[in-house]
Amino acid sequence: MQLQDKLSQILNLSTESLDIINAAANAAIEFYGDYCTHLHENSSENVHGETQKRLDLQADNIFTKHFLKLDCVGLICSEEQEKPLESKGNYAVCFDPLDGSSVIESNFATGSVFGVYPTTQLLGETPRLQTCSFYFVYGPNLVLNITDGSTALTGKFNGFTFEFRKLDNLTKNVVLAPGNFKLISDSNFVHKLQVVSATGLALRYSGALVSDIHMLFIRGGGLFVRPALNNKQPKLRLLYECAPLALFAKALKGKAVSLGSDLLDVKIVDFHQTTDIFLGNTNLVDLWLDT
Repeated sequence: MQLQDKLSQILNLSTESLDIINAAANAAIEFYGDYCTHLHENSSENVHGETQKRLDLQADNIFTKHFLKLDCVGLICSEEQEKPLESKGNYAVCFDPLDGSSVIESNFATGSVFGVYPTTQLLGETPRLQTCSFYFVYGPNLVLNITDGSTALTGKFNGFTFEFRKLDNLTKNVVLAPGNFKLISDSNFVHKLQVVSATGLALRYSGALVSDIHMLFIRGGGLFVRPALNNKQPKLRLLYECAPLALFAKALKGKAVSLGSDLLDVKIVDFHQTTDIFLGNTNLVDLWLDT
């Protein structure tokens, strides 16, 4: 599949970024066939001590294989690998090869999420440096969403190519996806839920980050929150999950915040660093944080 010509007419992307997106699209189509036909069995643990499913490793292997074919890629950073894989190019790709794998047995949608950087020296930089980000959703349809930080597209695979349209800005009060319900005993957390729900949001949460935020993007607005517990480090990864989705929030005139600061301005100090995240309509993020 060749997406470069189609995307270059809409998004402001370098040739290298377009090549990376095209390679990932080919990898996702290959993986989607495995996703729909193979059993999802436990096999090992990743660097975070989390159980890796067979499909986690399959996705990681397929995407890595396709990226290694590109002369422009010089650093491949995967949530499933302890250390980045170095190659010959000048661009870095950071990704979670299969987000939400714990809900596959429930037949819920899952996804893969990617951030692209025009450098292989990521430590000390911030996610604002991303040239683009994109993600796939694996459900009844194979979906690819892409942003250059100014415009965001959503596309469904029709069996031959992806058919794209622009996403609307985040303005509607539609869905509320609150992660980390272990905080339900915290009276302030419950109060925040009550305040933001009063704006007309409907509670929707599947446990797969990409899918939950995708619903928010597709429906034109809402709020996703994943606060950290007081006695535990946050769970979500900055490079592999939150940073790419924060670039979408920027493009859609929304907001993504971590620890009180714009998530795109958080300094990258470790390839596997974690963060909390509050993402959605600007007014709803502010309402949550100010309540």
